[in-house]
Amino acid sequence: MRKTELSLPLGRYTSIFQTEVYALLQCARENNLRAYRNKRINILTDSQATIKGLRNHKMTCKLLWEYWKELSDLARHNRVELLWVPRHSGIKGNEKADELARKGSSASYIGPEPAVGVSKTMIMSQVKEWVNSQHKEYWKNITRDQHEWHNKPNAAVFPGTVSDGSQEEKKSAGVSRCA
Repeated sequence: MRKTELSLPLGRYTSIFQTEVYALLQCARENNLRAYRNKRINILTDSQATIKGLRNHKMTCKLLWEYWKELSDLARHNRVELLWVPRHSGIKGNEKADELARKGSSASYIGPEPAVGVSKTMIMSQVKEWVNSQHKEYWKNITRDQHEWHNKPNAAVFPGTVSDGSQEEKKSAGVSRCA
């Protein structure tokens, strides 16, 4: 049996979940390219999120859908099992996969980004980071009199809500403007 080791950089906008699914997708593709027939193929992963995503009746991740199709093609001619293994438990193949993942994440991605699409979580994270940096910059540049009523400035962004700090909210939080 031929051994394949692959370590690829996927860019700065790729989530951990996406990298785990992408690795499994490449594994299934490689096995399909080898045109195995009537084999028993065990695919091991330490990604519970991927396994749960495959069990979900509604797939919202295109990459996960691509993996599902590739895995189904492989299972059409073989007995395929996707098995969960615990992280960092000394399992030789899993430790090698972690090493290849670290190598790929430390390498520079060459090509247009995003490499595999941008997840909703990544977008929210980037927006939150930008809002916090803008908020800190704003507070750094205004005069003392303009922000006396705040103890510590901090921006908070939660999905679905953006607060302008209305007077009613300030009262309920016990905040009042010093005169």
